[in-house]
Amino acid sequence: MYKPPINITPDILSICSKIEKLLGKYEGLGCPQPKPQLRRSHKIKTIWSTVSIEGNNLYEHQVETVLDGKKVVGPDKDILEVKNAFACYEESKSMSPTLEKDFLKAHRIMMKNLINDAGKYRNKNVGILGKGGVRHIAPKPTLVPKLMSDLFNFTQENKNLSPLVLSSVMHYEIEFIHPFQDGNGRMGRFWQHLHLIKYHAAFDFVPVESLIYESQKQYYEALAKSDKAGEATVFVLYILEKIHHGLDLFIANANRIKHTTESRLEEASQKLGTEWFSRGAYNKLHSQVSSATATRDLKVGVESELLESKGSLRLAKYRFK
Repeated sequence: MYKPPINITPDILSICSKIEKLLGKYEGLGCPQPKPQLRRSHKIKTIWSTVSIEGNNLYEHQVETVLDGKKVVGPDKDILEVKNAFACYEESKSMSPTLEKDFLKAHRIMMKNLINDAGKYRNKNVGILGKGGVRHIAPKPTLVPKLMSDLFNFTQENKNLSPLVLSSVMHYEIEFIHPFQDGNGRMGRFWQHLHLIKYHAAFDFVPVESLIYESQKQYYEALAKSDKAGEATVFVLYILEKIHHGLDLFIANANRIKHTTESRLEEASQKLGTEWFSRGAYNKLHSQVSSATATRDLKVGVESELLESKGSLRLAKYRFK
């Protein structure tokens, strides 16, 4: 079985520790979330960045216009790339980062009507070009299904490995194996995003793709150095540093996010789903507010028909519609 080569160095352990501390800090703040407008802006920047890395020529404001469903003057291919990437990221909540079938499903969405074999592994040899010529020769197509199967078995069998490291290794290996005829860069970044958001909700607001776009030279150098070394260590350290930087920026801004009844209810909706819960469970989720405030929040939720309730007083139960 193929096992991705990785050396967990002291530098990698150190940056993982720093990221974990930032996540703890975010939780200590009560996990505040950006306002819907800022969240939308982040999503637009993420989509624009990941397609721009691959040569898409639309400007960021044009991406926003496309996602608004309005007409944009630009190449049909570029517009379709944006629509597909958005659809793929929107579907992420229903995907599992450990399932190969979801990986193929994501590629099918990402590359729909862009290539003939969207959602299927390549059947041709591919090489990646750089400024000096061919930068990387990917494994032969006959090896791809086994390599990818082994890679997903690796993710399922190494659940004790930090999700931060595992997601970075997956990102690198997708670029190294290059399992598809096209769309591998977008898929590597998307699959790491999927790992991260399943690990912690904060990563839904960390623009890793944007930080990669802003440091593309470093990105490709890290990939090349890892290729030359025959293992993912250099790339993993690079991408973890970007994750740390992005998370640090987000939490610095989160310090200034003002909690409201609406924001607390929205966060609770995302975390509690449609299961019945008590006021105590809601209060535990928002430990920074008093019991009286939690009660008022739930009352507002019921009155606005966001919540339904049963029972009364301390025995009352609530559920998001």
